[in-house]
Amino acid sequence: MDMKVKEQVMRWVFAATAAFSIAAVALICVFLFLNGLPFFTKYDLGAFLSGTTWKPANNIFGILPMIVGSLYVTGGALLFGAPVGILAGIYLARFCPVRLRKIIEPMIGLMAGVPSIVYGFFGLTTLVPLIREMFGGRGRGQCILTASLLLGIMILPTIIQLTSAAVKAVPNSYYEGSLALGATDERSVFRATVPAAKSAEVPAEAAEKPDPDISGNQDKLQDIISQNVPKQESKSQAAAAPAPVKPAPVPAPSAREDIPMPVMNSVPAAPEVDFAPPPEEPPEEYIPPREFDTAPAVVTPAPVNTPEAAPAPEVKPEPANTAEEKPAAEEKPENTAAEPAQTTSAGYEKLSVMSREEWDGILTKVSDALYAAMLEDSTASVNADGVLEIHTGNLMLQGMTANGTQELEKVLSQASGRKLRAKVVGDDTDTAAEEENSAVKGLLEKARRLNIDVQIK
Repeated sequence: MDMKVKEQVMRWVFAATAAFSIAAVALICVFLFLNGLPFFTKYDLGAFLSGTTWKPANNIFGILPMIVGSLYVTGGALLFGAPVGILAGIYLARFCPVRLRKIIEPMIGLMAGVPSIVYGFFGLTTLVPLIREMFGGRGRGQCILTASLLLGIMILPTIIQLTSAAVKAVPNSYYEGSLALGATDERSVFRATVPAAKSAEVPAEAAEKPDPDISGNQDKLQDIISQNVPKQESKSQAAAAPAPVKPAPVPAPSAREDIPMPVMNSVPAAPEVDFAPPPEEPPEEYIPPREFDTAPAVVTPAPVNTPEAAPAPEVKPEPANTAEEKPAAEEKPENTAAEPAQTTSAGYEKLSVMSREEWDGILTKVSDALYAAMLEDSTASVNADGVLEIHTGNLMLQGMTANGTQELEKVLSQASGRKLRAKVVGDDTDTAAEEENSAVKGLLEKARRLNIDVQIK
């Protein structure tokens, strides 16, 4: 049987089933109406609805007390069952663990399938004596309170299942958005998810969305395939078609012999220094380019004429120019007056020297905890332009100052009380020590090869 025929048959089967259910309900209503219609031809409808006495033996039929009692019992059942059922449904949908939910939900389904006669027997044998003992009096426990409690228990499964389904239908983005705004878990559920479930907007939108029509997709697919597949040529057309002409090969260019080979440069390339260009300042706080007007004056000490003194060996300067490690020949005379501090056009002070004690004092006054931690165990020196060079192996500080040192200069200026220019360079003290150690190791290796005993003191 074709697939379309099967689908059509099943569609008619489902439609017949639905029509049978509707017809059964309609027939019940018609049966009750036809059997009750003769009564209203003999008895007044107004007296029937407003009468307060029910005595069928005396042909007195007043159902007003029954109507009022039903309204009282229904209201009491809602007062008891609605809060408990709604809160239980919210708990199952949002707060209940998965394992416990798998146990509770089937039990609630079983409660919905219990016949009403069983609930009535439970109320007659359990609730009625309990109410009689609790409130006492001359009553027998068969009152509106007992009926309200029993009816509230009966409607609990329906309310719990409806509430749980409505809360689960709300998108999780409502709950997550409320959490992102700072609300707690419970507040997000009761102020964002539950109102959305109460409005029933999400299920209505999902129900109104039409199903896509895919009946003509198969024919469209066949048309697309037939248009894109190339047609096969017959053998006669393939024989009559001219053969493709292959292009002539292009000769490869020959190398010229009169061109001399380039001479390799034996001089090593200059080391690359990772200095980032100064960032552009905003127009309202424009600062001129960082160029000094004049170079700092170089103080040349007077030569000391001593006959026994031998020329001092050339020593490679260390990155940190402290007061203790500075050569005696470079010290200024004590009677020399202090020179006034030179500043640039931008207001930055040009330094001449930075001692270890002065740098430690600046570090102790750094108020920013992050910069204080990154500047720990660092040394400082002053270059020929009067700029403070910070020697550190902290990669985080080097990365933060790669695009500009304005924030670092601001922190150091606040700590020192002077407007300083600064830049961060790598910690090359270890490199110098490694180079010196490598030279010593080379000499020891040569001495070992020549069988010379060398004693290092």
